[in-house]
Order: sequence, then structure tokens, then C-alpha cells
Amino acid sequence: MEIVASSPLPSGWTGKLWAVHQGVEAVARLEPDYYLLTDADIVPGPDNVTMLMAHAQAGNYDLVSLMAKLHCRSLAEKFLVPRSCSSSFCFTHRGG
Repeated sequence: MEIVASSPLPSGWTGKLWAVHQGVEAVARLEPDYYLLTDADIVPGPDNVTMLMAHAQAGNYDLVSLMAKLHCRSLAEKFLVPRSCSSSFCFTHRGG
């Protein structure tokens, strides 16, 4: 794991996209097969990375995404956060 110190947010960028850009740029020199992009407040299950890698490799996907389970406690959260978001997968086929 490598911790990347953030540069100041440039005009026209949002915080999350700027963080992702800097992280990808910092490790690009290592020429990784995959990047794991996650938020600091996400607690992955013990097999999440293994499962994502298995799906990517089995399907020859460039992108595999797993939606975090959202814990809705208040009435407003239960109303505003759709239940369909509790588990969502996105697979993108690799060309070739």
C-alpha cells in the first residue's frame, strides 16, 4: 500500500475525482493490472477483493464495481436511499 499526499484541489476539479486522478497517476509507473479505488469510510468484507478479481478475470472485464451496503437508520435515509442500491454490480467487457 502506498499513501499519496494530496496536492491542492485545482479549479474545475471535484475532490473525489482529483483524489482518484492523483492516486492512479502515482501508481501508474508500477503498471498494475488492476486498481482498487475505494472511499475511506468503506469497510470491505474479507473476500471482497478476491471476489472482484475472480469476476474480472473470469469475464475478461476491465472494470468490476461493487456497491457498498448502505445502512439506512433514519426515516429520511430509508426514504431517500433506494433499496435497489444495496447491492449493485457493474461489469465492463475488455475489448479483444
